[in-house]
Amino acid sequence: MGNEIAVQKDSVIQSVDMGTLTEYMDATGLTKQLLPSEKTMFINMAQLYGLNPFKREIYCNVYGQGQYRQCSIITGYEVYLKRAERIGKLDGWHTEEVGNPKDGTFGVKVIIYRKDWSHAFEHTAYYNEVKQTKKDGTPNRFWAQQPRFMTKKVAVAQAFRMCFPDEFGGMPYLNDELGIETSAPVIENITPPREPAEEVRAEQVPEQAGPSDAYLMLEALLNEHGMELHGKPFQLANECLKNPNSTNDDLEQMRLRCITYLGKKGIQVA
Repeated sequence: MGNEIAVQKDSVIQSVDMGTLTEYMDATGLTKQLLPSEKTMFINMAQLYGLNPFKREIYCNVYGQGQYRQCSIITGYEVYLKRAERIGKLDGWHTEEVGNPKDGTFGVKVIIYRKDWSHAFEHTAYYNEVKQTKKDGTPNRFWAQQPRFMTKKVAVAQAFRMCFPDEFGGMPYLNDELGIETSAPVIENITPPREPAEEVRAEQVPEQAGPSDAYLMLEALLNEHGMELHGKPFQLANECLKNPNSTNDDLEQMRLRCITYLGKKGIQVA
């Protein structure tokens, strides 16, 4: 069984060579910032699942100091979607909102159709169960600003992991599932290793940066209207999102171009 899974994965996953990973870690400063065990974890995860960091398919966040130091390997929900299409078993999918945000029953149902299954796979993620909160129990800023979109991203990732367990078992989680408010590696937020015995006060731990509002708005637009923006418009907008040099103005201009394109097709975007 293990060999069958390996063969199946090899047909879907494009390997990432060590040279690419080394170049990425050198360019972003991870080579100096990560502990040996953290480097090994990042490299192994990237190679095992063929995740290319230059395509923003995998990235690493280290936060805290000393005994509070934590290292998380993260991916984006769009990686699950791309991989599912490459597998050749995906026969379509869609989402449905359920419940009511006002009474705490809001959730997102994901329905996935596999060519080799006679029945559709369904999974529902509820906002109150998956939302990420601050220390005081209130939602963090992204979950407070976009509860529907954030719930949808988590629901999609969870559903595809369960629907394709052989292909996605062990894949990195989303930052939205881990409560890390960032969408790309921000090197200045990675703290150098300290001696475990060193005592660090909570106020010394730097607050994590996150994606700008312009990034989130364009990402939300692509997620909501990706089907209508197929072809060149979607490709250009997706490249703008993935380009680490894209400014907030670039992202906003691209969002407006997409809205104009959708308007010509009779689709109004609020």
